[in-house]
Amino acid sequence: MRKYRNRIPKQLLLKTVASQKMDAMIELSHYDKKRVHHLKYYTWIEQQGMELDELNAQWFDSTYWTNIQELTPKIDTLITEFNEKVGLL
Repeated sequence: MRKYRNRIPKQLLLKTVASQKMDAMIELSHYDKKRVHHLKYYTWIEQQGMELDELNAQWFDSTYWTNIQELTPKIDTLITEFNEKVGLL
């Protein structure tokens, strides 16, 4: 991730973060989170053709998101390989 941080000037990043307004944000209750999760069905299953089991794992499997985070080095490698292949690096 370090290489991506270097691409964004620190001043720009701080200005962007500081300009975010809280009026467009809400703290979600359990039921709000569940509603958002159910809305993912259309994009996740119907549009992207993903499996319902994986969508359910996002909600019910307490290790789902930490397992995704552990893939960060592999994902970064794949992104770098792709960028090299298409000439972005």
